[in-house]
Amino acid sequence: MSNNAAFANHIEQLILSDNLTDAGMDLSSFLKQFNATYNSVAARDLQQQLTEHLQNLKNVNHRVRHKQMSESQAAAVEKNIWVAFHHINNQIRNLSDFDTENPQSASEYTPTYVGKPQTWREAGWLPLFIAGCIVAVAFTVGLSYNSARIKARKKAEQAAIDAKNGVLGRVTEGSAALRLLEEKSTTGLEGAVIFTVKKVNATDSTLELVLKNQNKSKSALQNVHYVLIDNAQKEVEIQALEKDNMPVESAAASATNSDKKIHFRYAVGDSRSFLLLCKFTTAETPAEKTLLTPFQLY
Repeated sequence: MSNNAAFANHIEQLILSDNLTDAGMDLSSFLKQFNATYNSVAARDLQQQLTEHLQNLKNVNHRVRHKQMSESQAAAVEKNIWVAFHHINNQIRNLSDFDTENPQSASEYTPTYVGKPQTWREAGWLPLFIAGCIVAVAFTVGLSYNSARIKARKKAEQAAIDAKNGVLGRVTEGSAALRLLEEKSTTGLEGAVIFTVKKVNATDSTLELVLKNQNKSKSALQNVHYVLIDNAQKEVEIQALEKDNMPVESAAASATNSDKKIHFRYAVGDSRSFLLLCKFTTAETPAEKTLLTPFQLY
């Protein structure tokens, strides 16, 4: 194969691959070498045409990057350049070959570019497999993200509905899924004693209550112990895990009454209404007394 034909085949592959910039630069280099060797009017005319098309291509790329030209307008200009490059390349096939025996002539052009296959059958399965994997991964990531977003939105909507309707979901392990609807207080001994349920933490196996017990009487409350009753199962009394005999000092003996935590081995299900019974005695009245504090969870 002659040098010109080998070069023209190389340029044709570049043009068919829509690689107009590389095709134009290679054409320009070839024509400069050719005109340096041969005094050809036809070659000089091709070189002048090529220079104009290269400038147009440069302008198109510049205007597209700076959003001064739409994609459709750029495609129309590039199509004209694409056709012109084919025309110039075909004219090169008709030029005289370089004289490779003449040391002053340009060296024979050896193409190194391998044109991309024009069909998927020529390309083989590997590019299609890689493209398929990329599409599959992108689709999976997008689907997973969208599913998580929808799940989170539905969970938030359901939680709002449950809170409004007083419906509780099943408590999950280690989570404080249930909360006290509002603080509840009970007063006894003619206002001298106030028991308040301040906070509730629920897990899958225990129920923790934070209490504030205020004793304004002159003597301590003795033999204090707590009992939990689920209003859905009123016949069942759950004893606190803390031992009995937890005295509540009088205001005279204790300047401040600190919060107290008590625990019940009880897994809350769908219930939301409870009673806390505080049973105690005093030195003046050894008979056991009971203060009952109702509270609700949400």
